[in-house]
Amino acid sequence: MLEYLPSSLRATIIIVIELFWSLGSIFEYLMAMI
Repeated sequence: MLEYLPSSLRATIIIVIELFWSLGSIFEYLMAMI
């Protein structure tokens, strides 16, 4: 599916996924400290 998207849109999707992944790891880190 991704190969049919324009490269800018693909880059945006990758950035969003990276942001959610980093937020999730930060949240897990905070929950482990509590």
